[in-house]
Amino acid sequence: MSQRKSARCAVAGPLILQASNAPEGAGDRPLDASERAELERLSKENADLRLDRSFLKKPRPSSPPIRPVEMFALIEAEKTNFTITRMIALLKVSRSGYYKWVAAKAAGPSPAAVR
Repeated sequence: MSQRKSARCAVAGPLILQASNAPEGAGDRPLDASERAELERLSKENADLRLDRSFLKKPRPSSPPIRPVEMFALIEAEKTNFTITRMIALLKVSRSGYYKWVAAKAAGPSPAAVR
């Protein structure tokens, strides 16, 4: 017999938790402060993981291996949907490399490239 716990979380709104091993009547007690804090932390972590998953599911060619320049272009294209810091970590590229690429792109072609 499973008991139900009900809680209100600032991140996720009203939640119903299943307590499979809870003693009889345990579902009637509200969550204490530490349980609520843990629930909020887990809800935020879950939301972050959903964002990571949705970013990583974006279609990209699987072969040949993606060059850093292509990853930087992907970060630039998706920066309105995801944080730059998170995409850099997920793609395992350097932050300095990304910002160097952005600066070079904004500066335009070099004089040697123009000739």
